[in-house]
Amino acid sequence: MLIKWDFILFAYLYKKGYLNGLYRPLGPAPLPNLKYIIYSITTSTGYTGMAGYEFKDRLIIELVDLDVAANNLNLPNIVSSVLGPKLLSENNMIKYDELYEINEQMHRKKLFAGHTWKGTKRIVYRYFDENKRELSKEVLKISQAYERVFRPYRVVYDTKTWQPVLL
Repeated sequence: MLIKWDFILFAYLYKKGYLNGLYRPLGPAPLPNLKYIIYSITTSTGYTGMAGYEFKDRLIIELVDLDVAANNLNLPNIVSSVLGPKLLSENNMIKYDELYEINEQMHRKKLFAGHTWKGTKRIVYRYFDENKRELSKEVLKISQAYERVFRPYRVVYDTKTWQPVLL
């Protein structure tokens, strides 16, 4: 979820009915019964970006309870502060500038061990891609914060054997 963090935002807004026209392939909105979202990423032999060598040839799948993640990210309050009560009681579509403002407010939050989303990604990239092992304690704190925010169910498979592996 850290790599494509806006996935949570769009799923939440879609669930509430604010993105009906924008994401038609997901079906009619609102989707009040949307409970879980799933995100997966594969890493191949030639790809190491934010995965590092030790994570090559992996399929990583995370399942997240959307309401838990949205509440931990403070999305209901952010959306309400940007859209106001009018949009929360009417089923209007969100405007681009409102979506941008919600996005910006999420970007500014320091959710991961005192780091913003962008700062968190930068630290994780430097740790894995640039082998900056002195960041290990910070990456551990970020990982713990990530677990608290998203509470993911995660499974990782080796794509050569299709057996589950531990990270």
